[in-house]
Amino acid sequence: MIVEVPFHYAAVVVPKGKRKAVEVHLESSVAVDVAGTTAEEAPVVLRWHRKAKGDAEGHPPIDYRRSGDALFTPIFLSHAREPDRPGRFDEMVEAVREGVTGRDNPLFAGECSGFRRRPEDPRTVEDLPGAVFRSTQEQAVAAEIRSLAADLLVVDGFLFRRARNAEPVYELRPYSWYDRAQGRQVSGCYVDTKTLGSIDPAERDVRRHFRVDQIAEVLSAAEAHGAIDNGWDHDVPGTYARVISEPVEILDPSALVYRPDQAPALLRFADGIVKYDKDAIAEATRGQMLAYADLRDALKEAACADRVCDLLEAYAAALTPKRENDEFWFQHVADRRAEIAAEIETYRLAPLPETPAPAIEGPKP
Repeated sequence: MIVEVPFHYAAVVVPKGKRKAVEVHLESSVAVDVAGTTAEEAPVVLRWHRKAKGDAEGHPPIDYRRSGDALFTPIFLSHAREPDRPGRFDEMVEAVREGVTGRDNPLFAGECSGFRRRPEDPRTVEDLPGAVFRSTQEQAVAAEIRSLAADLLVVDGFLFRRARNAEPVYELRPYSWYDRAQGRQVSGCYVDTKTLGSIDPAERDVRRHFRVDQIAEVLSAAEAHGAIDNGWDHDVPGTYARVISEPVEILDPSALVYRPDQAPALLRFADGIVKYDKDAIAEATRGQMLAYADLRDALKEAACADRVCDLLEAYAAALTPKRENDEFWFQHVADRRAEIAAEIETYRLAPLPETPAPAIEGPKP
């Protein structure tokens, strides 16, 4: 489906008969092709059920549709406190024609935002005869619009966008509060549903982040942090809705491609240890200084996580109290060793990320 998209772009020009270059904002357009298909050809493989906030009307679920090798999610439109509604292709065409900016126009590239045109300003290249163009953003903006269009898919008239790194995952969210009636600290836990891309790789942790097909594991972890099992049935999301309020329905398990990888989290933790001890390492024992230097150098050289893990374990063993016969420093070292041991154990017990099998070398001519 061909759509003609008008846009503005900035250019630096020297007008005819002038010496000074000025910046102008001109108009142009680019024709893009938006792919279209049917619901049968792009079936729903995942369905993210979203909860309503307060008394508001519930939002429609996020349907992940598969077309070819890619997943697509709906483009929702909403205003103020209205519930989201799926955007239609004809609405986008109208928004493009009117030059609408913002979410109502998925083909708006954000170009020249905020500028104000005066009546006497030039509007197109034809309004600048004989001008010398020093630079122009026309091709860059046109390329951005083509890129936006390439990510769109129209399914039975509704707009979908390519889902990049948007696989849903469950994130454990433990919390605690002081219960005056019981006179003690009380723990609880709930589970957030998030997109994988919203979580930094170094923040992903197998103790807190779960694939959406790991219902048993995530509920068990939530219970360990204080969530109350009121008769959970793994096959009935309503029974654990107080813990997982936005469950993901899996219609095609092959759509789940996320594989946990604890290596970035371990490397980030080790880097934090090196930075924390940097100023005080000169006062440490010789053995601790050598272990520290090995760990620091390995991180600088971008050593693999297995190597860093071994060096981190050696550094923990080399930790010594600053003052002998001082209970505070002995406890401080014990706490740090326990913290490091927990990270090492988590890394070593975490599942290994899957890697593609090496290609088989064929016969050479």
